[in-house]
Amino acid sequence: MNLRSVDLNLLTLFDALLEERQLSRAADKLGMSQSAASNALARLRLTFKDDLFIRTREGMEPTPKAQQLAQPVRDGLASIRLALAEEDSFDPASSSRCFRLILNDFIEPVLLPKLLAMLQAEGSQMTLQSFTNQRKENLEQLRKAQMDFYFDLKPSDDPQLECHKVFEENLSVIARKQHPRLANNLTLDDYLNEQHIIFTRHDGQTTMLDLALEAKQPLVRKMLAQPSHLSLVPELVMQSDALATMPTQTAKRFCRAYDLQRFDFPIDIGALPLYLIWHKALNRDQAHRWLKEKLMNITLPS
Repeated sequence: MNLRSVDLNLLTLFDALLEERQLSRAADKLGMSQSAASNALARLRLTFKDDLFIRTREGMEPTPKAQQLAQPVRDGLASIRLALAEEDSFDPASSSRCFRLILNDFIEPVLLPKLLAMLQAEGSQMTLQSFTNQRKENLEQLRKAQMDFYFDLKPSDDPQLECHKVFEENLSVIARKQHPRLANNLTLDDYLNEQHIIFTRHDGQTTMLDLALEAKQPLVRKMLAQPSHLSLVPELVMQSDALATMPTQTAKRFCRAYDLQRFDFPIDIGALPLYLIWHKALNRDQAHRWLKEKLMNITLPS
């Protein structure tokens, strides 16, 4: 295919359809009318000699040809955006930038409200898109500069990525206030004798918290339940004598909202660091640099 025969503006619609899976939402995202988007899709289909997207009950599903084109098109558009961003002037008060963050389930409910309050204080239209499942495809997007930031408990050794330690968190244990065997403190024997609610990720994999815990202090816990949604953990603790282990900020948040008590983790394993990780190519992006500075100076609630 001769590149001169391709209207490269059509590729932005292709990318938006991959993201939104509905023509109307893709049109809104690009500031186009639906009829203009429909015409652009027709031209895309002629250009690539393929339907590209098929209407289903769930939305517009990409054909095998569209799936084959998806990553190369996204990579190309990302490179163009980065090149243009170097020359753009960034004004947080007028920007409509959408920042894409990969947050683990523990940090999201603590950090996201702080970030939203910060953005609203700027009086801008900037938005946040949070991905809590640290899935392989999200990490691949980070390595291709398609995600703005990733939060992890360990620094990255990828030469294309940079990282900065932003927080340190201790561990806490929560239990219901009427627990029949716990008083004012929690010993290691108490911890090991009780049953536990052990949170897992939505994809069933071990959380970064448990990976860090196993590396520092392997403990055999008696599991009572293993929910895949963090919001279920305090409810299950309330309805049982089981304990749950989590970062202190998350534990404090649950204790404020539920009739729970909090204990320090019974072994001194030191604080767990939290690293902010991003792609080096984004250092040229003024909006990215602005949010990075904010994140590096943000403080968690006490």
